Amino acid sequence: MIEMADFEMDEAGVLHFRGRLTLARIGDIPERLKALPMPPTAINLSTVERMDTVGAWIVHRLMRDHHATVSCATAEQMHLMNQMAAADHPMDMTRERHNPVAQLLAEIGQAVLKTGTTLLGLIGFLGAILAAVFSIVSTPAKFRWHAVVQCFDSVGVKALGIVGLMSFMIGLVIAEQG
Repeated sequence: MIEMADFEMDEAGVLHFRGRLTLARIGDIPERLKALPMPPTAINLSTVERMDTVGAWIVHRLMRDHHATVSCATAEQMHLMNQMAAADHPMDMTRERHNPVAQLLAEIGQAVLKTGTTLLGLIGFLGAILAAVFSIVSTPAKFRWHAVVQCFDSVGVKALGIVGLMSFMIGLVIAEQG
């Protein structure tokens, strides 16, 4: 059976944890800590075998809320508790309120800007095509017919095998589905 982590408080207000302060073995320690008759003045970790972030958070919360000091902590445990202290800051959970008209105008402006950028790119592409066509028409000797024929050969004729195989396989799938 898994032995759960535990604690006891002495008359001086020192809280002695023992066992493993890990998520799997923490049990009902948070509820029992809330029900303590007096807040702890110190926390002793000498008999803690192992601690993960859940245990470090519990110890950090006791230190923060009750101004308790920690004794007999290993370097790893101190590092974990320092990380918890660094991450312990309040979060603002309220939504920022935006003016809906201003937000609508901003979205319209972004859409117009994106449309203008796309249109500018299309006009540039059309201009490059027209310049290439004009270059070919004005000096047909510069046009490389051999390169065009090679492209047609590699893209068309040499691709017939794979295109035929793909068509056959797609036909098999459609026939099986039917």
